[in-house]
Amino acid sequence: MLRLDFFPKFIDNAMIKKTNFGAIISILMVVTAATLCLSETKNFLRPATKEQLVSVSDLRGTLSELVISFNFTVSVPCVLLHLDVFDIMGVSNDQAKKSLTKVRIDQNGKPIVSKTTPPKCGSCYGAKRKCCNSCEEIVTAYQEDTWGIENFANWTQCIDEDIKLDGTERCRAFGSLNVNAIEGGFHLAPGINVINQFGHQHDMSPFGNNLNLSHEIDHLTLGASFGQSPLDNTRVIQNKVGKFHYRYNLKAVPTVVTTPNGKTTRGFQYTVNFAEIPVNYRGRFGPGIFIIYNFAPVAVVSSPDRSSFPIFIARCVSIIGGTFMLGRLIDSFGYRLNTLEGKMRIGKAE
Repeated sequence: MLRLDFFPKFIDNAMIKKTNFGAIISILMVVTAATLCLSETKNFLRPATKEQLVSVSDLRGTLSELVISFNFTVSVPCVLLHLDVFDIMGVSNDQAKKSLTKVRIDQNGKPIVSKTTPPKCGSCYGAKRKCCNSCEEIVTAYQEDTWGIENFANWTQCIDEDIKLDGTERCRAFGSLNVNAIEGGFHLAPGINVINQFGHQHDMSPFGNNLNLSHEIDHLTLGASFGQSPLDNTRVIQNKVGKFHYRYNLKAVPTVVTTPNGKTTRGFQYTVNFAEIPVNYRGRFGPGIFIIYNFAPVAVVSSPDRSSFPIFIARCVSIIGGTFMLGRLIDSFGYRLNTLEGKMRIGKAE
């Protein structure tokens, strides 16, 4: 035990004394120094994250493009659900790159598989297309000819596919949008787009006066994902009769994250405000699920707060030196209290 005493006591010029108390203090100081040095090593290898706010203009266009990834489930048949992208003025953005997949599902989330055999060349019911072998092809043909789809319920292909408009058939719509990072939005709306003398119109005649737009948002990310987003796992149930405009206003903050290994990820974090607005003939809002986004003038830049290697070494040396200096002071004080010389000095001091 005495061999572990790193703080020898000099009785005179020729005698050195080691004590059990000194050995205990030595062990404690070694453990303390090792623990603190390990903590410094951990902080050096896995540094804390430092966040700062910068002007968006300082990013020099690194976030000029926006990739929106989404996954929605809507209580509308897929054949009557469409996606539109628009700018801040509400003008349709046909240049946006869209990737959209739609899957028919039932109320339990199971895919609906059509059991009918499509005709070899089905009727297009007056449209310019020669053959329409599915309900969706008829809808597309009518849209190309800018016709309304008020006779949707009478088309044989749609009847054979057993498409339901009562909310029991749902559509899972997922994909991505590649747009410029400027204010704008997109929506999932019922019916079809019709371009006529009045501009961009939605024909929702198959639904009548009642439209169930209950929906779920599995995820919605702007750019790279930074964990769970505010709209992930959102569920909205429409309990009221009529038509409604569901509006999600997103405030996006450009974000650049650099990991300790040097990998940089760029994306957007966002907050959201939600509104459910009844649709009437005099209102300016149409039925649908609308995602509107605008951008904050500042960006969040996150990077590791790592010190340099020389500073890391200096800190470790300081820890070791300071710890053993403290140990020597404690050992010296304890030794003096337990010797006659120490007691005599205490007596003189009194």
